[in-house]
Amino acid sequence: MSPAAIATRPVHIIRPSLAWLVASAASGLTLTLSFGLVSLLESVTTSLDLLDFLQGLIPASLLFGAYIAAFTLIPTLAAAWLMHAMRWQAIWQAALLGGLTGGVMIQVFVFTLDTGVEGLLASALFGGVGLVGGAVYRLVAGRS
Repeated sequence: MSPAAIATRPVHIIRPSLAWLVASAASGLTLTLSFGLVSLLESVTTSLDLLDFLQGLIPASLLFGAYIAAFTLIPTLAAAWLMHAMRWQAIWQAALLGGLTGGVMIQVFVFTLDTGVEGLLASALFGGVGLVGGAVYRLVAGRS
């Protein structure tokens, strides 16, 4: 192995790891904004309610992002390996894998498919959150 290849080896681990963390934070932000939008549509919202939501946006996003990172560690490693092995470099492929991961993980850890419409709506929500996370992962990780 050449010295140049050895020198760039940590980048092959660090960059995808950072991309996964950034993607988890982006997914947390997407989830928080989704909950905020639903809350806005369900009730009468005052300017104080909106201010409270904006003040809690970053902490809630980071909290959700931490949970998302914890629950998606192993599936993300598997998806990253699959993308590398199959030489998938398109953003839509990463987004699709992220969406599948989000939809499946909410079913595995929270709901089951026999919960009816509520479980399907949660899968759709977390699938959408995963789409964002997968796309962000590919944008940050690059095409290496």
